[in-house]
Amino acid sequence: MPAPGWSTLRRTPLDPATSSDSAQSQALIDGADGKPRTRRQPFFELSYREARGHAIVAAIVLWVGVAVMLVAGSSRQSVIGPLKGGDFVHFYTLGRLALAGQGDQLYDASAQHALQTSLVPESASMQFLVPAYPPQVALLFAPLALAPYGVALALWLGVIVCVYVGVLELVRRHAFVDFRDRVFLAAAVLGFPPFVQLLLHGQTTVIPLLSFALGWLALEHGRPYVAGMAFGLLAAKPNLGLLLAAVALACREWRVILGGVVSTGIQLAIVVMVLGGTPLSLYARTLVSLPTTRHLIEQKPYQWHSLVAITDLLPDSLSTPVWAVGFVIVLALTVRAWKSGLPIAARMAVVVFGTVLVSPHLSIYDATLAILPIAWIGAWVERHESSARRRYWTIVYGLFVAYLFPIAAVITIQPSVFLVAWLFAFASTLAIVHTETRHSSSPVVNATG
Repeated sequence: MPAPGWSTLRRTPLDPATSSDSAQSQALIDGADGKPRTRRQPFFELSYREARGHAIVAAIVLWVGVAVMLVAGSSRQSVIGPLKGGDFVHFYTLGRLALAGQGDQLYDASAQHALQTSLVPESASMQFLVPAYPPQVALLFAPLALAPYGVALALWLGVIVCVYVGVLELVRRHAFVDFRDRVFLAAAVLGFPPFVQLLLHGQTTVIPLLSFALGWLALEHGRPYVAGMAFGLLAAKPNLGLLLAAVALACREWRVILGGVVSTGIQLAIVVMVLGGTPLSLYARTLVSLPTTRHLIEQKPYQWHSLVAITDLLPDSLSTPVWAVGFVIVLALTVRAWKSGLPIAARMAVVVFGTVLVSPHLSIYDATLAILPIAWIGAWVERHESSARRRYWTIVYGLFVAYLFPIAAVITIQPSVFLVAWLFAFASTLAIVHTETRHSSSPVVNATG
């Protein structure tokens, strides 16, 4: 028997009050004289058919662009000039250093650039001024660095696609099992702009994506220690694990914390065994110096999509304090949501939305993480909050658009931050309402029994 709400989702998730395409574009209401008259649908409200069409067109256009960028041109350079894979050349170089046992050069920008240009001469104009990835990332890419650059890039892009599709298939089976329009679903997932940017940059966001997904799955099966082991993979991108770590501590999720510590400890132990302890000390120094070198990493502010993109518009004396206040507010709301009686998926959605919102470093490709909470909360809305369906999916549509175009390059302010903030507030409000409803429906028990 289909779950409640899924039949209406198939019909029109953005405009549930109508069922036919013609009715979706025009709604009949009674005038003062009692005769029916038409009300044009506002431009920001989409019918199911319109949203489906936009998703399919966007996916086709974006994937044609990906094909042109990655296939056309020379073997290593795209048809418009930039190196294919973008940031992947940095991970390829780190892998070569790991293979050579040169752990002391993992945080030497000049030595890395010299090796990088010898391996891929076309990358001479690209220099990563602040090598800031933990040393286990170099070990991860060591096997790929055995292959020529083009082959290694193709293999890594294959890994990205397989992990992304595999993770979202898990989510679909759990949350969207009754949604039968596979074409719409595939177009929305594969046409998600941050995912396309992830492919073009050859970045590592699939690691935290896999971490959050496996952690969620373990929690669903009542295995918090295993969830912690999965969350430990966030050590590869620790900026994306700050909020989760703070929530686990605040909520005293000791088994999750233990699993995370063990997972991270295993990674660091492997680093010491293979490369020695020097890379860890150099990495610690790099982390300490990040507040003064961050401007070298974030040279294109319009590509950043977290709260930092807004607070950096403030004077230097206010930027960090305002961000810290925002982090504390998000943490407090996330902790409250975690302690609520919401399903695991809904609570994880609050955590991941919060992570995307307050991460101190979140580029467009890192926003790929947002696809998880969008799906989790979307399923909750369809099952339990049908009155909020139109509003929720309209904001999600707006977020897709904000990620698709570099709007902040024109108007300075990053609109995606406000849309993610709305989605986070919406998800955390569900937790508050759910908790209050649960308490009001619980029988009052006399303290004396």
